[in-house]
Amino acid sequence: MRHYEYLEPEHFKQAKGYEYHAQMAEMAKAAGGFQDVFTETQVLGTPDHCIEVLRKIRATLDADEFVGVFKYGGMPLEEAQRNVRLFAQKVLPVIQAEHAGNEYQAAASAR
Repeated sequence: MRHYEYLEPEHFKQAKGYEYHAQMAEMAKAAGGFQDVFTETQVLGTPDHCIEVLRKIRATLDADEFVGVFKYGGMPLEEAQRNVRLFAQKVLPVIQAEHAGNEYQAAASAR
């Protein structure tokens, strides 16, 4: 939020080429704040919370893929490695199993 200065989005209105960001900031402001809208779509936290957010994203956007960022900024490598291992052990198997079940159901109903 600080890096992209979304907490003070007024500067986007003055920057040519950033009209989209200005529009998104206005929409987020109308919805109660960009930070709330942004954080609701971020996959972070406990494994259970990550699973919940991924389910919401799949249901809302019909997304079949997820690109995770497990190391950001000055995060120590060891912490990023723990993040990847925890995601792989606790989150990924649940999401993959649900996705496999959805593919089977879709194929069966198409018959």
